[in-house]
Amino acid sequence: GSFYEEPPLVMIDGVILNDLTILAELNPDVVEKIEVVKTPYLIGDLILHGIVNVITRSGDFSSVSLPDYAMLYRFRPVENRFLFTAPQYNDEKSMQSRKPDLRNTLYWNPSLKSNSTGESLTLWTSDLPGTYIINIQGLAESGKMISFKGSFRVK
Repeated sequence: GSFYEEPPLVMIDGVILNDLTILAELNPDVVEKIEVVKTPYLIGDLILHGIVNVITRSGDFSSVSLPDYAMLYRFRPVENRFLFTAPQYNDEKSMQSRKPDLRNTLYWNPSLKSNSTGESLTLWTSDLPGTYIINIQGLAESGKMISFKGSFRVK
């Protein structure tokens, strides 16, 4: 029984629609369900006066005919987690090995957590001489961004 002065946020498969004719031209046979939020919805300082999200059977916006000026670009917002394995030089035999270490990435860890005790990280360098870049980026518990860039040289 409430009427809002602002229109609701309208989406198909989570994609925001600015042109509602796209929704009007959608074939009802491809619709799996329609999710509706009837009350105002807050996202930070933004107030949405209702949400309508049409979910298609494919769930990937492929059922929608796009205008000629539009382009559908597929991407994965979350990448698969890759495992980085550095060589281990734990014993004398592996340290004296004649097999060259030709890595150009010495260490990579997307989920490294530190504490306030000033933890240090020890790693072995590559056998390739050159300048290596140290690039550290992350978030503090407060949400503040942390960034450091440095370098060191292997001769």
